[in-house]
Parts: sequence; C-alpha cells; structure tokens
Amino acid sequence: MEQKMITGKEIFCSEIQSVNIRDLVKKCRSDNCACDISLRFGELTDLFAHLYFILDGANYADYVSIKRSEPDKYGTLDREIKKRCRAELERSIVGSCQSFSIYTDFNTQDILDLIKQFLASCRDKYELLLTVTNWLFVLDEFFGQLLESSSKKRESVFPKPTFRGTLLRKNLNTLSDILFEDEAMVFDPEIELKDEVTSIYLIRDHGYAVEYHSLSRAVSEKIERYKANPLEMRIAFIPGIMSSLDQFEWDIYETEQGNLFRLKDILIEGYRERINSFLTEVMDKSPDLIIFPELSAPIDLQRSIVQQVIDVDPTMVVIPGSFHVEGQYCGTDDQEGQFYYNYSEIYTGNANRCKLFKTHPFILKNGTGFEGKLSVLNGCDSIERIDIKRKLRIIPTPIGNMAIIICVDLLIGEVEKTLVNHDVKLLIVMALTGNPAGGQFELQMKQLGKKSGTTVFICNNPAFGSVTTTVYFPIRHGIYQGKERPALVETIGEMLAKTE
Repeated sequence: MEQKMITGKEIFCSEIQSVNIRDLVKKCRSDNCACDISLRFGELTDLFAHLYFILDGANYADYVSIKRSEPDKYGTLDREIKKRCRAELERSIVGSCQSFSIYTDFNTQDILDLIKQFLASCRDKYELLLTVTNWLFVLDEFFGQLLESSSKKRESVFPKPTFRGTLLRKNLNTLSDILFEDEAMVFDPEIELKDEVTSIYLIRDHGYAVEYHSLSRAVSEKIERYKANPLEMRIAFIPGIMSSLDQFEWDIYETEQGNLFRLKDILIEGYRERINSFLTEVMDKSPDLIIFPELSAPIDLQRSIVQQVIDVDPTMVVIPGSFHVEGQYCGTDDQEGQFYYNYSEIYTGNANRCKLFKTHPFILKNGTGFEGKLSVLNGCDSIERIDIKRKLRIIPTPIGNMAIIICVDLLIGEVEKTLVNHDVKLLIVMALTGNPAGGQFELQMKQLGKKSGTTVFICNNPAFGSVTTTVYFPIRHGIYQGKERPALVETIGEMLAKTE
C-alpha cells in the first residue's frame, strides 16, 4: 500500500531536517515525530531560506527531472502553478512593490498560510513538488523587485544570516554571462538551483569565513559602464623584472623536519624606482584594474604604488602585489617579530584598504638545483614561514563578485567551495609559480569555470618561470598566456581573442 504523500505539515514541521517529496521520505530531529508543531518565521527572508533548504539537492533534481520526462503535462502545469502563485502573492500583499523595500516588515505568517493552502490542494506528489518550487521562484522574483525599487543600500542587507544558512545577493549581468558557455556535464542540483534564482540564494556550507569589501561609488559607477560590454574593460599586469629566486633576501631557519623560510626584501638595485616607473607607463594607458604578482612588493612599495595611483586616477583599482610582512605592519594586534604574513593592501577607491592575507603556506618539495646561500634548500622540504588568517575577501562589482587570492590558495578545496558559494565571477590571483597555466592550476581554473563560470586572472612573478600573465576564460576553457615583462595592458576582449 502506497504511503500517503508528503504535505505542507511535514515541509513546515518545526523539527524537519530533510524531506524527499518524490520518494515520500522525511527526517525529523526526533523519531516518530507527528509534525504537529509548525515552524514560525520572523521575516519573509527566513521563509524563503527554509523553502530553499527544502529544495536544495534531491528535490530540485526531481523537479527538473519530471518536467523533462513529460514536458507537455508537467511543463504546462508548472507554468499554471507559477501564474497562480504570483497572482495570490500580489493579492495577499496588496499594492505595488514600489510601496515597499527590502526592509519592510511583512506579515510573514499570512504568506506562510497562503503557501500551506496551495500545498493542501495538491493532488499528488508531483504537483506538490512543482508548487513548492514555484513558491520559491515567485518569492525570489518578489525580492528582486524589492531590491530593484529600494533606494537604500542594497548590499547592506546581504549576506543575511537565517536559521537555515546565509542568504546572499545574486549578481546578474555579469562577465560570465558573456564568457560562460554551458556544456554537457554532470547535473549538480545545488549549482543549477543557484543559477535558476535571480535575486537571492542560500548557502549552508560556508567553507572559509568571508569579508565583503566595497568599491567606492566612483569606481563602481566607472565599472557599471562596462555592463553592456565587459570585454572592453582594460586590465594591466605588472609582473616586474625578477628572473631568479636568489634576487630575494632570504631568512631561512633549518629544522630537523626541513626548512622554514621568509623573504625580507628584493635585492635588485633600484627595484622600487623601476617598479614605480613601470606603473607610470601603465597608467598612461588608463587601465581599470592594475595587478602585481605575489612577493613582488614589500609593504612600503605597496603603499607607494597605491598612492601613485590615487594621485593620477583614484578610480583605478590596484592590487599592489604581496610580500612577507611582520604582523605589526598589517594593522593586526601581533607583537613585533612574532608573526609574519604573506600580505597585500588592495585599493578599491575607498580610504580603507582591503587587507588580504594568504591562507596557506607554499611548500617547496625536495628542493634541487639551488646554489650558494640557497643550497640549504636542496634535498629537503622548505615551508613558507607565514601565519595564516583563513578569511577570503570578496568585492561585489557591477559585472560580478570579485575575489582576490594569493597563489596556492587557488588549489585549496575549501577555497574553491567558498568561491563557488559566493558566486565569484572574477578571480584575481597574485602568483609566484613555474606554470600558472598548467598542472593543478589549470585543473582548478577549469573546475571554477564549470561550477561558477569564473574568469581567472593570474599575474605571475617571473622569478620561478617565464609565463607572467595567464587568463582562464570559462568559454571553451580558453587560456591566454603571456610572457611580457615588465608590463602588459590589454582589454579582456583582446586577451580572449588570443586564447589557445
């Protein structure tokens, strides 16, 4: 005898942990739960988050599957249900969305009761699944209208914590809309559902902690002009002039397990002056974004680079490279000499810098070929001596969320998960590696391209290899490689045209 179908009673049970609508399976916190006590939601965003939580995974996969299996029957029913949900929501709220903002205190209980009425009228489990899904989509549309009509700071609402996870703002009309070419791949319902909604989405597995940093209004307005054609955005890479690792001043600590190392300075004569002159030449070409590589700029040079940009055009975003820096110079509470970070101070048009810390040390495995003072690196592992702060920096822009990371952080699974969760479309990587366009770097860039349509820009320090510029485009998995030094300025479109 077939078990009775899942109903709104189970879906909104106060103890519900998971439910599979198609397979008639539910799991509550306590065994033999009768689902007699209903959830109550303080805000409409909490109700949305719960519906998203219910659908995320198997239920959304089943929703897509039944629509594909009988498109005439269920496709038509799906459209009819969405139309009714939309009409009843408008009737329930009464009035135009122009009268409200995302901050409005809606009577969420009335909307919950309305959804329960819809679910109670469903004739079978398939109609119930279509109804739950369409209520999510209709609420998503409604939030989109609220956000669009609100004159207040939209981003201040999100990320928004809820009891089901964190709600994030969906960024539309991004660079990936042009550069991402959908292809046949394994169906991932979590990614598909995030792609389907248009306003907000839920993340449950946070990965690393994230700090959002804003562009200044002037910078944001400048980038806004590229929404129609982001391929015209001009990027500058200044990989510099290093050619060997012995051009660094090293500080090496020998231990029984291997070496610990940090870099104290760059030994090239007149290095700072030459970098500043390269920057001057680059700024004459009016780039929108300037990128230096990993371990290319001690903190005094980073600050000099930023000030030079501000003096010429404060609407240029500059990522001034990174270097090993004592904690006291990073604005932390660390005592002098106790903590070191691979650190960068990024300028986004605001007075406050975006402070970026590398989250994982580089490990030089079984070093070979080193001579002179660096011969101690031969025959053993050597680990970058840095302390870590596992927090990623994300910068919302008009053409998609942008994140900035340092070198091997690109290869870390938790970093990938966080970038995908937060819908990062532009990833900037400051690197010092032998082959930024191949090996693990290439594999990881392709993963991000498949999962999130992410375009990756790598500025590579040539002290380890010849490739200085790498851009991964998710469309056709194209990779642009350049060996230009000391600098390169091109539009995104120009680099795309040269992909391999």
